[in-house]
Amino acid sequence: DLDLTGYDLLANDTFLGFMNTTNLRILNGPALPISPGTFAQLASLYNMWLESTGSSVTTALPDYYFADVSTSLNEIQIRSNSFTSIGNSSFAVGLGQLRSLILFNNSRLSSIDNQPFATGLGNLFYLQLSFSSISSLSANSFSGLGKLGYLYFNFNGLNSISSNTFVGLGKLSVLD
Repeated sequence: DLDLTGYDLLANDTFLGFMNTTNLRILNGPALPISPGTFAQLASLYNMWLESTGSSVTTALPDYYFADVSTSLNEIQIRSNSFTSIGNSSFAVGLGQLRSLILFNNSRLSSIDNQPFATGLGNLFYLQLSFSSISSLSANSFSGLGKLGYLYFNFNGLNSISSNTFVGLGKLSVLD
């Protein structure tokens, strides 16, 4: 675990020399900006957790967070952070081998752009969007996730689901 209490920036050279790190858990970084390329040095990274970072991102989760991550990355957990939406390019690059994406208890997360998972997450099997503030789902919200088997969406206050929201999820076995 890397407790970042008191840090004000996660720079792109933070992880120099950590080439063999397989698990990274970052927590407690108040209003912590993450610079582009920050995770590029982690060539062996398999699991990444960003918990309670109080991220300074107050809009869409930026695409550069994961642009240079290890191609062996299997799981990302983003919990208790402050971004408000998942943009079309939030997960568009560098995550082709990702199997599990857990976006849990991000209480300010209120929207998902149209087709935010359409590119870059073709091998995703497990997606959790629970305990957020998402009230509606647009058509094709989960486009590009043909291998998805588990989708957890509970405790969101969902009011509206558009037709064709779940198109292409032929392997989905659990929807909660």
